[in-house]
Amino acid sequence: MPTSMSLTRSWLPSAETVEGDPASLPAATYPQSSGLDWDQVADVLTPMARSPRLLGVSIADFPPDLDFSGDLATRIVGVLERVLP
Repeated sequence: MPTSMSLTRSWLPSAETVEGDPASLPAATYPQSSGLDWDQVADVLTPMARSPRLLGVSIADFPPDLDFSGDLATRIVGVLERVLP
């Protein structure tokens, strides 16, 4: 049975396919041409990331072996730095 603590805390999973436009994030397993742009991703994540109930964040669906220059990883870190308090 869940405790009151487990009902008040949350984890923020961030599947980077939300930013799955192949032109913007070619290192996505399932690119979506109608994905959000980087600013939209930050706008969606900000209220959840700044919640006092946040326990942590996971980055999913980002295969680093497809990010040959490291630029995309840098971009993801930049979004996290922008949205996390």
